[in-house]
Amino acid sequence: MARSAFISNGRLAVGLDEKGFVNDFYYPYVGQHNMTSARFTHHKVGVWVDGAFSWLDSNDWESSSGLDEHTMMNRVYYTNESLGLSLSFRDFVDVSLDVFGRVVIVENRWDQPRDVRLSFSQVFQISRAGRADTAIYTPAVYPYVLTYYGNISFAVGMRKQDGTGFDEFAVGNYRIEGKAGTYLDAEDGSLSGNLVEHGGVDSVIGGFFTVHPKGSYHIDYWISASDKKYSTASNVHRVLAKNGLYHYLNATTIHWKHWLGRASEHIAKIDVKYQALAKKSFLTIKAHCDSRGGPIASGDSSIYNYGRDYYNYVWPRDAYYSLMPLLRAGYTEEVGTYLHYLMNILHKKGYVHHKYQPDSSMGSSWHPLMQDGVPELNIQEDETASSVLLAIEYINTVGTEHPNAARLFARIIKPCCEFMADYFDDETDLPHGSYDLWEQVFLTTTYTTGTVYSALQKSIELSTRMAPELNVDRWAVAVERIQKNVGKLFDETNQRFVRGLRTRAHEFDQDITLDIASLYSMFRYGPSKVGDTTVFSTARAVEKYLKLQSPTGGVIRYPGDGYMLTNSQYPGNPWFICTLWLGQYYFETGNTEAAIDSLNWAYKNASPAGMFSEQIDPETGQMRGVSPLVWSHAEFLSLAQLIYCR
Repeated sequence: MARSAFISNGRLAVGLDEKGFVNDFYYPYVGQHNMTSARFTHHKVGVWVDGAFSWLDSNDWESSSGLDEHTMMNRVYYTNESLGLSLSFRDFVDVSLDVFGRVVIVENRWDQPRDVRLSFSQVFQISRAGRADTAIYTPAVYPYVLTYYGNISFAVGMRKQDGTGFDEFAVGNYRIEGKAGTYLDAEDGSLSGNLVEHGGVDSVIGGFFTVHPKGSYHIDYWISASDKKYSTASNVHRVLAKNGLYHYLNATTIHWKHWLGRASEHIAKIDVKYQALAKKSFLTIKAHCDSRGGPIASGDSSIYNYGRDYYNYVWPRDAYYSLMPLLRAGYTEEVGTYLHYLMNILHKKGYVHHKYQPDSSMGSSWHPLMQDGVPELNIQEDETASSVLLAIEYINTVGTEHPNAARLFARIIKPCCEFMADYFDDETDLPHGSYDLWEQVFLTTTYTTGTVYSALQKSIELSTRMAPELNVDRWAVAVERIQKNVGKLFDETNQRFVRGLRTRAHEFDQDITLDIASLYSMFRYGPSKVGDTTVFSTARAVEKYLKLQSPTGGVIRYPGDGYMLTNSQYPGNPWFICTLWLGQYYFETGNTEAAIDSLNWAYKNASPAGMFSEQIDPETGQMRGVSPLVWSHAEFLSLAQLIYCR
């Protein structure tokens, strides 16, 4: 299920689904070590009233959930007409403490007092599959339930309106030995009080209270986290139990309003129709940024239900596209922190690998180190070029005299350019083959060629200001080689740029697949210009073959794209990125009306919560792939900035 919000403080990150339930709980890195699992169940919330019990995820409850547009807080609202109750949640991750908090208001819609029991269940999988975890009731002045394994600990607590804590609890086994989970213990309105369990574990806490006729009742619920010792989590719990969550919710709200306020003049330039989505996009990008630098592509773990892996990795390409809208809006700190992260992961030969974990270790890959029996780097060279482009944009923003500028030039720009200048094919006089940006084919792609060209060209320009003594002749030669040979990437018969070139035994041939990335690369990065006939004719081909004639419309990546294809009568699913890229082309050619149409397409196809997925179904418009995808939010912002903020 898609996420209605992804919220974090750079260490603790929580993904809430479309009904407002906790599905993802990452700690202590954003996107790494998911302590729960959407493959099984979310953290459940249940209500017992007038002798009847109901889980909030049942069809008896109407719900709405979404990220607040002004602060990194999720709002959820549940209503059950037959029970005469409504519940509103304000969910947040504290900005100074590793705490996930839920401020709950229970409203009684009837003209009579109601005795209510509210139950919160939580399922953590700290060790592998949770098989070595322990859940234990901890008696104290302010009792809590502790779940722990190794250095990771979670203390779960509650504070009712009258200042008291939870009234009952149970811990037990989850999904082992034929046991479904302790959460079922809540359904009879009373919890067993089982004190401890290990293995696969879950826990439930419950509070009793009376809600006056047409009245409301306030409850605070939290999970305090620690990656050092359990006493840290318990000490924070004790403070929350004494004081409640209001101060922390208020401080977090002020923090994010201030953070957004730094871009207020920038956001105000955007058409008011899009401003709420723009704010949510800024917040969503920020939420996916680990405090140590790495921005992940998506925290939505539900993709694992359909594939082999997650999107919770740092792709240098995604990081470039995701952080550029923040940089344009004045958020230099996030970009600077990532570039520091990048310096530590860059290979000594001057390239980046496929993808990385937030802790800087290597991410998974399906790219082999051999092609046709020949050893090859399993990289996507455009990611190296993107890393250079981001460093250049950062330096141009903060100034060449900034303390980080010289170090970034020496440790990212120079070694990457040295690598790219050497990584050429003699047969084509173009960049050597690598995997394409869609991670599917090994080619000298048009997209990669454009990014390498731009990175080298801009680096030469920057070197004249920062390192005039540096010999960049080899970089200039590489730029000239691309300029002279880019025509090899153009299909004269079909009058469009191809996906790329395959080299075999000192020969090469064209992969004539039409790819939106080829158009984007040529007009955005070059060496072709937006007004060139080659770019114009490629755009016409994109309009003819990649713009869908379907109920949803939108733009696909290339004909025959089977990734997550849901309806075989169409050549692919429309992507937010692709549709917004075409919108950028329209704007650059002076067709502002068509650019706004692309922006409107994205606006119309966002989820009710204001999240952008990777793709949508071409027939129904339902989300496909992860949601949110940070890159989709970034391209929405990039097109809006292009149209309104120049």
